[in-house]
Amino acid sequence: MPAHRLLGSVDAAWLFTRGDESVRIVRVMIAGPQCRLLVNGPGSAHYSEEFSDPASCALQQAEIERRLVAAGYRLHGFNEDRRVHDDLAPGIRDRRR
Repeated sequence: MPAHRLLGSVDAAWLFTRGDESVRIVRVMIAGPQCRLLVNGPGSAHYSEEFSDPASCALQQAEIERRLVAAGYRLHGFNEDRRVHDDLAPGIRDRRR
């Protein structure tokens, strides 16, 4: 795979846990409308798939999350890229500025 295909920006990440096991799901936006889904865990297991659009990526992610919850995992944490705040309502200030 060419190096430029490996680059992207993390859109959001989710951490699911069950006891001392964890699974981290990361959604990465890559060139154009493409999206990559990375799944790490449990243990050393890992999965990566590329999608032509964010909607297809979100559908696969939802299916993975459904299977995790059915297997006893719980959402432990969620992070999204919050660096851009151009969509704040008028009069609402970003408290970090």
